[in-house]
Order: sequence, then C-alpha cells, then structure tokens
Amino acid sequence: MSQLDLKEVLATIASNAKQVNILTGDHASAPFYEAEKTAKQRSKEDTDVEQATQAAMEYVGRLKDMVTPAWEERYMDLFKRIFSLPQVRLNIGIIGKQQGTTFNRNLVANFVQIMLQEHEIFVPSANPSRMAEKLENNKDHSVKVALGTVPEDKQLKKAVKEIIEESRNNA
Repeated sequence: MSQLDLKEVLATIASNAKQVNILTGDHASAPFYEAEKTAKQRSKEDTDVEQATQAAMEYVGRLKDMVTPAWEERYMDLFKRIFSLPQVRLNIGIIGKQQGTTFNRNLVANFVQIMLQEHEIFVPSANPSRMAEKLENNKDHSVKVALGTVPEDKQLKKAVKEIIEESRNNA
C-alpha cells in the first residue's frame, strides 16, 4: 500500500468514526476521538452528500431506456431508496481515485450490477459494455469493470436486494 493510499484510508476511517485507535510498530497506541462537529461542518457534509446523490441520480437516469416496461415507473424511486441507506450515504461522496466524477461511481455501478442480476429490471440486451456506453459514451470505460461486480459488503448487498424485493412486491 502506497503512502498516498494509506493517507486516504486513514482519512476516510477518521472522518467516519467516533473513535479510532492507531497502533504503531512499537506497540504504542494513539487513540483519536471525534471532536464535536460544528453546525457549519455538518451542513457542508450534508450538502456534499446531497450533491453527490443528485449527480448519481442523474447518472443512473442515463440507463432509463434499458429498463423493462414493468420497472419504468419504479426505477428512479428504487435508486432514491438505495441512496438513502445510511451505509450508502456514508460512501456516495467518497470518490477515491475515480476521475471526472463527484460521486462514488463504482459503488453506483455495483448497484446497477445487482439490478442486472435480477433479470427483470433491465432489458435482456443490457450488459456492462452497453451500459458503460450509455453512462460514459465509451463501452471500454473503466466503469465497465464495476458494472460487472457487486459490492463486497455483504450487508449492503443484502440491503439493496431487500429494497428491490420490496419494490417488486409493491408493484
């Protein structure tokens, strides 16, 4: 892991945790406790999450013409519900090394893959290459890899599948 990667990981952990204990090579520990955030800091974080969510909604909207007629009316609502999950709100604004985006494009693409696996949400001709073309105007864009995988977090994957199932049952 490079020094830059380590800094990014530590910054992400520290920004999302109430307490972090850092152990050094000589077994010394350095506990870090979250300072109370000001209202201005909380407001900016909420604004950042909302902007990232709005950008992600516009992004997935590019796939509307690949959605089956049975899901047309529910498709965007499905993403609103997914993007409102607490674990998604924590991560939607973390873009890492992704370029040219204001939201976690790979995470959003992983959600699209979960929907693609459901077989009834997208038309049969939908696949990662065609979706990358719709999303990025380039079938070989790096998002194609993320469109072919699901989130590693099993709880998150389960939560997304539950939202899909609820939407299916409420049709």
